Amino acid sequence: MLSDATALRDLLYQTPLAEAVPEPALLARFSRRVVQPGTLIQEEGTTNGRFGVVAEGILVASRRVTGVRDLPVFFLKQGDYFGFLPLLDGGRCPLTVVARTEARLYLLERHLFQQFLRENPDFCSNLLTALAGRFRECLDQLGTLGKPGALPRVAAALLAELPENAAKGTVIGWPMRQTQLAEALGIAPENLSRAIARLERLGILRRESRHRLRVDDPARLQAAAERVLPELDDRQ
Repeated sequence: MLSDATALRDLLYQTPLAEAVPEPALLARFSRRVVQPGTLIQEEGTTNGRFGVVAEGILVASRRVTGVRDLPVFFLKQGDYFGFLPLLDGGRCPLTVVARTEARLYLLERHLFQQFLRENPDFCSNLLTALAGRFRECLDQLGTLGKPGALPRVAAALLAELPENAAKGTVIGWPMRQTQLAEALGIAPENLSRAIARLERLGILRRESRHRLRVDDPARLQAAAERVLPELDDRQ
C-alpha cells in the first residue's frame, strides 16, 4: 500500500470515488508519480482509462481545436481530478492534460479499478447513487444562464496567448473567433462576454480593438486561470 495513503485518502474525499475511500484495496491500486513541467499525462482521444488526482502543482487541460493547435480549457490544482469518465467506460479522453509546473499525482489505471469493482460489488451501488446525484446537478445547471467555471476557462485560454514573462500592457489577439472560442471552451457566447467584462472591471485586461486585448496584469490573469484570485470563487 502507498506509504502516503493518508494524503491520498484526503484527496479522494473530494472526488466521485469518495464512497470507496475507506477501502485500503482501492488505495493500494493507485500509483504515485512526480512529473516535470511539460510532461504529457493524458492525451485527448486515447483510451487508456487513467484516472488522476493532483496532490501538488498545476496541470493544464487542453482541447485540440485544429490539426496542430491545442486550446487551454482550464487548470487543475491540488484536489482536482481528471479522467473519471474514461475510468468508468474506457472511452476516449476528452482533453489533453500536461504538467504546467512540477507536480505530484496519484494515478489509477482502469484495469486495476475493474479488479476492485469485481472484488467489491457493494461499491457499485454507492457509485451509481453518487453518479445520479451529479447528473441531477448537471440538469439543474442547464437551466442557468451563468455556467460555473466560465471565467477561469477564458482566463486560461488568454493566458496561453501571452509570451513567457510578459510585461504589463502586453497586447494579444483573440485565439480564434469569439463564437468558436466559446464553443471550444464549452461555454455559451454570452458567458464568454461576461467573463471578459468581469476581467476588465477587475483591471486585468481591456479591449484595445475588436480583435485585440491589452493585458494589464498578467500575474492576476494567471491567478484567475488557476482559480486562486481572491476576488473570485470557484463558481465564477
